[in-house]
This record gives sequence, C-alpha cells and structure tokens, in this order.
Amino acid sequence: MPDPSRTEALTGILDSLVLAASLDVAARFVRTYRDRRDGVDPSSQETDEVALERLAGLVDGLGEIAARLRLYHLLAMGEAPIESTLIRRFEALTLVGRAAGMLRVVHQSLLSVYPAVDEAVVERARRLQTQFDSGNEHGLANVEDVDRLEEFARSLSLQLASPNRS
Repeated sequence: MPDPSRTEALTGILDSLVLAASLDVAARFVRTYRDRRDGVDPSSQETDEVALERLAGLVDGLGEIAARLRLYHLLAMGEAPIESTLIRRFEALTLVGRAAGMLRVVHQSLLSVYPAVDEAVVERARRLQTQFDSGNEHGLANVEDVDRLEEFARSLSLQLASPNRS
C-alpha cells in the first residue's frame, strides 16, 4: 500500500509544477504581448544593428541553457528520489522549450542580417530549432542535441564578434 504522506508530497510537487508551467506560459504571453504592443514583430525584417544586438543576447542565453541541460543529463545518470527527478525533468523540459523559442528568434534574426552571415549558419539555426521543438514534444533533448546547441552558441558568438561575419 502506498505511503499516504509520500503520495501527498508527490501530489504537492505535481501541483507546484502545474502552477510553474502556467506561470511560464503566462510570462511568455506577457512578453510577446508587450513586444507586439511596442511594435516588435518577430516575423518582420530587422535592421542589422537591432538583429545583431538581439543575437548577442540570445547567444549568451543559449549557452546558459546548454550548460544547464548538460548538468541535468549528468544528474539523471545517478539514483535520485522520484520527487527530485520530477522537478529536474520539469526544469529540463522548460529549458528545452525556451531553447526552441530562442532558436526561432535566432533564425529570424539571422535571416535579417543575411548575407552578412554565412547561409550555413542560418540553416544550422533552423535545424537546431526543429530538433529542440521535437525534443520539447517528445521529452528531453538528448546529449548530442545539447552538444550541438553549445557548439552553435559558441561558433555564432565568435562569428558575431568577427568584423567580417561571413
């Protein structure tokens, strides 16, 4: 027979995760609404200056997400109580979703500065975004996806710092 206190604890954790997911969705909606109200349209062509500034911030964020996802993969190798496993899995899924959203904006911003950046970089961003969208629908991104994200963020950062970008 299941331990009632443990069942209550798991129910509490799941309730908290549902609340956190709802707040995350609400926060993304508010940001999108605010951007649209301020005239920022992610589907429109941006000036090179705006796109490059946006890309610099996104690259840093992608690097942080890759590092955190790598940590979750390492932690997943060990034995852990179900409660901490649930919380880590939720956080990792949230990070995969954020990475997919950021990669979508990276791809759009790269299209805005093309041909100043190599076509292969634009295509790589699109493929990564597709992989992370798929990871978000089917579970965690695998270790290879995290490696690709980290390498992409690093190489894009170097390319953005380079005076001749292509």
